[in-house]
Amino acid sequence: MTSTAVAVVLSTNIVISARPHVRSRCDLTAWDLLQLSNCYSQQGLIYPKPPIKFDDAVQRLRDSLSECLVHFYPLAGRLATDPETTVFVDCNDAGAQFVVAACHGISVTDLTADGDVPGAVRSFFPLTGALNHDGHSLPLLAVQITELADGMFIGCSFNHNIVDGESMCHFINCWSELSRGSRQISRPPLMDRAFFSKEPIRFVPSEEAIRVNKWPAHGLSSRVFRFSRKAMASLKAKANQQCKLEKGEISSLQALSTLIWRAVTRARKAAPGQMTICLMVVGNRQRWDPPMSPESFGNYVTAAFTRAPAGELLSRDLGSAARALNETVSSQTSEGARAFVEAWVEKPYLLSLEPIPYLILVASSPRFEVYGNDFSWGRPAGVLWGPAGKFDGMVLASQGCEGAGSVDLEVCLSTETMSALALDEELKEALSL
Repeated sequence: MTSTAVAVVLSTNIVISARPHVRSRCDLTAWDLLQLSNCYSQQGLIYPKPPIKFDDAVQRLRDSLSECLVHFYPLAGRLATDPETTVFVDCNDAGAQFVVAACHGISVTDLTADGDVPGAVRSFFPLTGALNHDGHSLPLLAVQITELADGMFIGCSFNHNIVDGESMCHFINCWSELSRGSRQISRPPLMDRAFFSKEPIRFVPSEEAIRVNKWPAHGLSSRVFRFSRKAMASLKAKANQQCKLEKGEISSLQALSTLIWRAVTRARKAAPGQMTICLMVVGNRQRWDPPMSPESFGNYVTAAFTRAPAGELLSRDLGSAARALNETVSSQTSEGARAFVEAWVEKPYLLSLEPIPYLILVASSPRFEVYGNDFSWGRPAGVLWGPAGKFDGMVLASQGCEGAGSVDLEVCLSTETMSALALDEELKEALSL
């Protein structure tokens, strides 16, 4: 790997829908509008070198993206503001950004090896630094196809006003399906959001409110920790054996989140009385009454906060600490979600991302299918996340390379804390299984 490697952009174009969509207005919900001050969401997939020429692979990706936008037409639109109501998506077929780049100083092995994520990855994603509100003029979806020394990287940037992690992965699943030659997608998205509010939301935020959040640009490291199926099964069994819940059980992701919460707290050298926080992003599709379809397109997530003094968190066993996290997640109900939406509509505000000391935020999910994203030249060799919106304490979960049951965690911390985390004995024991 060349230490100074960086992607060089070869071309930038706009891809429009293969078939025009009748221009329409797509209203946003409370969960969508909260994100106006947030960054785009970025996820990338690593592939070995395709068995066809790079230019031919790029053309296949461009054509199938155009076809995919027929089904996911809001992503080909732009944000607009109705001064009488609020921000919405103008489904005007303005198109998605399509970038082609090259970084021959980076190999697939460089991107999948243990250790810190190479800095070059920051150059593999388009629209880094853009806020969701910038979607008034910028594309709501941008993809970058980067040719590597021996492979390819597909980096996607989605406007977070339009999608959460589940919708983001749904889109990529359908795009890869069309790229493989399918004439139809197996899971068409559902765009209806009318069940949220009968009346239009009235909220036109100020420019000052939109630009309030600041993200650190330097001094952070990202590293992927890979947990095998065996490791995840062992963690779940250990947490449940120690906890013995009267109803339900600790999930494997809850057990893993507790493990990383404890390990990061130790690495940060938190004083015993220091309050620590584990924030889990919880999906509401299946919690809603009646349950929503997994194909419901948009943002349907809630933040679930669990707090514990560092001394208490670290003095208890894994299962006892996981119990509190489980109780927080279990308390997220349809009634609570409806109450949140109703309260927000009455008094709307933007997501504030003020730095919170001793916090970790666990986002995304290993339930999302990422290793099935075969664009016709095989499954991905790995998954990485872009730099947008990362901060000290961000933890991003994805399915591991073994498939269902295995988990990759991309952890973002200060360089000093990351060095200490890598030496944590409880974490090392789990990784060794």
